[in-house]
Amino acid sequence: MPKPDAPLLMPRWGGLFGYRIVVMAALLLVILVLSIAYTVQSSRREARAVTDTERLTQALATGLADQVSRTLDSVSLVLTDVYARTQRGEVFAISPELVSLI
Repeated sequence: MPKPDAPLLMPRWGGLFGYRIVVMAALLLVILVLSIAYTVQSSRREARAVTDTERLTQALATGLADQVSRTLDSVSLVLTDVYARTQRGEVFAISPELVSLI
C-alpha cells in the first residue's frame, strides 16, 4: 500500500536507478551536442574546400589560357615570317630579329 502523503501516479526516482537515468540522459545529451558540432564543422570544412578548389581551378585556367595565348602569338609571328619569305622566294630560315622576339 502506498504512503498516504505520496501521490499515486508519480514514480519514485530515488536510489541507484534514478542516478543511472540521470547519468545516461546527460551522456546522451553530450553525445548529441558533440555529433551536431561535428556535423556543422564537417559541412563548413567541406564548403571551404569547395570554395578553395574553385578559386585554384580558376587561377589555373587563367594561367593556362595566358600561356596558350602567348604560344599562339609566337607561332603566328613565325608563320607570318615564313609566309612572307616564301612569297619572296627566300629560304626557310628565321631572321635574327624574329628570334629576338621569341
